[in-house]
Amino acid sequence: MLSSEALRRRFAAVNWIFIGSSNELSAFESGTAASILGTVPAVWLGDVATLLVVSLVAVAAPNCDS
Repeated sequence: MLSSEALRRRFAAVNWIFIGSSNELSAFESGTAASILGTVPAVWLGDVATLLVVSLVAVAAPNCDS
């Protein structure tokens, strides 16, 4: 889908905000989890959550054999 010329800069600005803030939000989440759970359990929880999300996407995504 292509955006119109009039909205292209607005879409780019919103995209930049999400990309620019993702590292800060992730660092905040990791620091909060580490302060509540401890460093090692927070890392384990992040790893398990990542593997769970990847597994769910692999199951839910259509098969793309080309």
